[in-house]
Amino acid sequence: MNEDVGALLRRYRKFRGATLHAIAQKAGVSESFLSQLERGRTNASLATLRSVAGALDLELADLFASADDTRPVVSTPENRPTLAFGHRAVKQLLTPKPYRHMEVFVGEFGPGGTTGPEPLMHGQSEELLYVLEGSIFLDVGDERFSLHESHSVQYDSGTPHRVTESRGETAKVMWMISPPSL
Repeated sequence: MNEDVGALLRRYRKFRGATLHAIAQKAGVSESFLSQLERGRTNASLATLRSVAGALDLELADLFASADDTRPVVSTPENRPTLAFGHRAVKQLLTPKPYRHMEVFVGEFGPGGTTGPEPLMHGQSEELLYVLEGSIFLDVGDERFSLHESHSVQYDSGTPHRVTESRGETAKVMWMISPPSL
């Protein structure tokens, strides 16, 4: 087992704020095996690595990407991962995995769209939300912000937060998160 891959697994697990137990359970391996894997003390089959990577929302190839590879990566709407989430909302990932120092998403909210019925919390990252088009409400903790095109707000991603389209029209936003909350 490559110690660098084990260290990478540990780094991504910690970025997610996930316990060994939670990831091991999701991957279908024992907690002690995952601990040994992260410390480079045991080997794993490709199938097991694929399961652990999947539990961390990574692809197997992400574990073998060079951390020194700083070549530019072109992202087009056709090749970006797209995820429907919340209610009447979709987001696209702009930064390729494996994340290094930041993760960036663009999101689109249809009329009345929202990130979901409950506020989100993920990691202890710095998050910047920028409104590209339209108007939204952003609830952060007990505060509500009314934001419009070209407005931005910065907050801790570990604070409960929720986005809701506010004018019955499509709204587009961009999230920048550092370090990645994965």
